[in-house]
Amino acid sequence: MEDLTRYRNEIDNIDKELIQLFEKRMNTVLEIARHKMKNNTTILQKDREEKVLSRAVDNLDNKAYSQETVQFFNSIMEISRGLQKRLIDNDGEQKIEFGLDSSNKNFDLSNVNKYKSLKDELNKKNILVGFPGKSGSFTEEALNKFFNKKISKNNLKNLKMFS
Repeated sequence: MEDLTRYRNEIDNIDKELIQLFEKRMNTVLEIARHKMKNNTTILQKDREEKVLSRAVDNLDNKAYSQETVQFFNSIMEISRGLQKRLIDNDGEQKIEFGLDSSNKNFDLSNVNKYKSLKDELNKKNILVGFPGKSGSFTEEALNKFFNKKISKNNLKNLKMFS
């Protein structure tokens, strides 16, 4: 048990370092997003991502972790693209959801809890949810991920968008 505690403490210290590096990376990702906005560049740069993956695997001392390294960096890059998209969708204003105020480091969990309560309440009821697009679309996939249980759903093929 002593060894397990020591290993867990080591993991906790590593996680603390990872969080600091992650935050530094996300701050840089926001700068990249601003650059892409100015230069009208697409968020996804497949050739760049392939180079990042290749370099990450090349930097491994233990190549047995190659598959996990690719998964790890794919996840990081997916998160990075999502953050860039959110910034660009907000016309360059950094708006973080669920009560995180970018001017301070306080996270208001009451908004997260309200969101979870609403989601839990919706999952208890038999509701019909509409989604734009065809069956099998990303919008239907998002709907399925949001609602944990089987719900009644209907794709709205003729949905007209208003500006």
